[in-house]
Amino acid sequence: MENIEDLLEISVFRGLPEENLRRFSGSVSLGVKHYSAGEFVAMQDSRCTGLYLLCSGRVRSYMTGSDGKQIIVEELDAPDVLAPAFVFATDNRFPVSIVTLAECRIRVVNREEMARFMHQEPVVMMNFLRLISDRSIFLSRKVNAFALQDLKGRLSVWLYENGEIRNQQQLADRLGVARPSLVRVLTELAKDGAVEFKQRKVVVTDREILRRYF
Repeated sequence: MENIEDLLEISVFRGLPEENLRRFSGSVSLGVKHYSAGEFVAMQDSRCTGLYLLCSGRVRSYMTGSDGKQIIVEELDAPDVLAPAFVFATDNRFPVSIVTLAECRIRVVNREEMARFMHQEPVVMMNFLRLISDRSIFLSRKVNAFALQDLKGRLSVWLYENGEIRNQQQLADRLGVARPSLVRVLTELAKDGAVEFKQRKVVVTDREILRRYF
């Protein structure tokens, strides 16, 4: 009998009777792929022909510009769905590369089979629509942060939401800037009283000061 325990945790199947999910998993091809840390799940501009279900592990998605510069879009922990907004797109290419940060187990559902299942199960359809709507909001905020705010504004938003920085180089990559530029702005924020340097971390000391910059 098909083991569906990992599928039960995926948001797109939330609220679906276990019997219905078991019937679905037994009637379609649910390819299971195992990845070691540092392997590519998908490359930017490659075709997205199925729904990628992250059952275990952690991944990072990033964009690479024509100049080779990389910008981290997000990091996801299982259970989650990878790039759901693009599987049914007319030009269904991955806009990002996805690389594993730990050992991962990923199931892939053919998009035509997933579409049929969503028509059969309205709760799955609603979950999927909610998922891509939430991702659209996330990406809109990401675009706003990069296109309409300066580095101090983008950094202030990140600090306001996360509270501390443990790895400056990783955050610089995420924000698409050089580390010296990041350190310069952090120093300014420290002088303003918004953050302070504690050993190898940068921690927020006054969130209201951060709010002034976004």
